[in-house]
Amino acid sequence: MAQSLLDLEEKVNQLNHLIQEKGDGLVQQIISSAHYLCLQTRFKGQTQYIYLGRGGAFQGMGMSDVKLSAPRRVQDKFLQYARKNWRGMRIKKVSVPVKDRVLEIEGSAGPSKLKIWFFWKGRDLYFADKLVEDKQQRLFQSWIGKSRLSNEIEIEAEDIFSELDLRNLEEGIGRSTVLNIDKYLDKDKGEGTKPTPQLNKKLKKKITRMKEDLSKFEILSFLEKQTEKDLENLKGIGEGRFSVSFRGLEGHFKKREYLFNKIKKWRVSKRDLEKRLKAIESIVEGEAPRKVIAAAKTKDIKIIQPVWKTQKEGPAFEIKSTHVYFQYDEFQVYVGRSATESDKIRKDIAKKNDLWLHLDGHKSGHMFVKGDREPRMDELSVLGSALVDYSGLKIADIPLLFTQVKNLKGVKGVAGMVNYKKEKHLLVIYDAQWRQKVTAIDDGSEG
Repeated sequence: MAQSLLDLEEKVNQLNHLIQEKGDGLVQQIISSAHYLCLQTRFKGQTQYIYLGRGGAFQGMGMSDVKLSAPRRVQDKFLQYARKNWRGMRIKKVSVPVKDRVLEIEGSAGPSKLKIWFFWKGRDLYFADKLVEDKQQRLFQSWIGKSRLSNEIEIEAEDIFSELDLRNLEEGIGRSTVLNIDKYLDKDKGEGTKPTPQLNKKLKKKITRMKEDLSKFEILSFLEKQTEKDLENLKGIGEGRFSVSFRGLEGHFKKREYLFNKIKKWRVSKRDLEKRLKAIESIVEGEAPRKVIAAAKTKDIKIIQPVWKTQKEGPAFEIKSTHVYFQYDEFQVYVGRSATESDKIRKDIAKKNDLWLHLDGHKSGHMFVKGDREPRMDELSVLGSALVDYSGLKIADIPLLFTQVKNLKGVKGVAGMVNYKKEKHLLVIYDAQWRQKVTAIDDGSEG
């Protein structure tokens, strides 16, 4: 439902009263259904779940002691953005800054100030956030679709949403539209255990495919019997996905042990498939618990998306990738903040003569520097400071470890891990002004 301005203000007063009584609320976790984003917020001796409508028929803000159940949760771009930028925030105050359905959440993220805005207009949700750090701010507006940096610290809700035609609503308008989150959370209670005919049809097709896959595991009995025979002169055995190559293996016993291990893994896969098949059959037969059916239904629910422009415009601070990119003098710098980001840069972007930087003795991101020369010590101090901040660390003395990319070798099966050689070690001092010394920052702020 479209929450009235009056009800929104009442919910805001309730949350502010809790903040005054308990102190700041820490956003510990963020989850989402197809209809509501949920901030799990910890106050002193109490956890509250703040629900924020994603748009459509689900608008406004409400609170509950009840957490969104696992079967109803979804994953999407909006949730990933919220987790990346808002998790760990300390909520200090909430307000309705204008006479429209605009919610403002004010707080801090580490040493930085953070504000988040939600604006429900018609059936759409528009959102924005502002991070103020070192007298400079990063502002993101969903309907523009990219972040921009500014020194205009005092920009507020009226400025941010002015282009969207803010209204001056009367509090009494639609006062009967009260947002009842607990009613939404209780929706699944009392429902029957039979899935819908449409879902039933899909599940029956899936059952047929799973049984066909299970029948292919019959070859394992044949392979087990082969371990009793002489494998000395065999180069391989089996067929299709169950084929085993003995290349590089010498002798019957080594080949037999290798074949045993293969069969063991396939047996585990078979048991997992049998369990999943049994669970789906129980849904079709109406014997599954409600939460299993709810999970199956969730896949068919349309996820409501906020207004979010995805088209990239202009070169300045354009969001082009999932990793960090910036320019520093003649250097082009890439930072992977996660294992997958770091691996992607190393494999797809970095060249063998580029420089790789890491923090010695700390869990940090990977930095890759492109340039015609090796950075000087003062330049390494700037680069190391950026790496510290993007790794979420707070250290003044930075133990850098660096070498050329050609001296790296990825560890198979372990994302983000590399072995290195010919490395150099250097201790540099954190430079708090590093952001002012680099240009064209693209930190993937749209999530």
